Amino acid sequence: MFWGITLECGKKYTQVLQRSFHVTMAALGFENTSIEPIAVTCEINQAQYILCSLQAGKIPQQALNLIFTEGEEVSFSMEGSGEVHLTGYLLPEPQEYEYSDDEEEDDAIDDVIDDDDVDDAEAMEDEEDADYITTVNTIKQDVIALKQQNNVRHENSTDEKEKKEEPTEQKSKIEITEKYIEKTKKEEEET
Repeated sequence: MFWGITLECGKKYTQVLQRSFHVTMAALGFENTSIEPIAVTCEINQAQYILCSLQAGKIPQQALNLIFTEGEEVSFSMEGSGEVHLTGYLLPEPQEYEYSDDEEEDDAIDDVIDDDDVDDAEAMEDEEDADYITTVNTIKQDVIALKQQNNVRHENSTDEKEKKEEPTEQKSKIEITEKYIEKTKKEEEET
């Protein structure tokens, strides 16, 4: 629901809030032509704050994001000539819930949470497990492929020294992948 107030020079608007609201915009009035800046102020908890400064031709409006809560005492005013429009909206009132030990309410809750919901949740977990297993199997296949590439290189090598040592890059990839597989197996066993 819309909320708004028009501030006039020399007037202070004070009230204890009956309902919370959100101020989203401050804008100069239609007939503000003065080049003098206007300060829009707010007083809350006995402290005064400048919300924004407006100036015709330069800053005719300013977006704000201020929430004032029910029960607070708030005052708005402005310093300068002309008028300023503060606008926003009222916040929805919080819903009040009543709790009881009534069996009808318990049955209603049971109707909302049915077996299909539980089955859907279990199906989602099964899909996540399947994705995890697919990832681990892909990594295992990569390790096997790397080892096979390594063996082919060794067999095709003419230098005896090269045959005895695996290439460092291939060896480190294999080690990292095997460590990852071991880690994921341990995590899987823990859960």
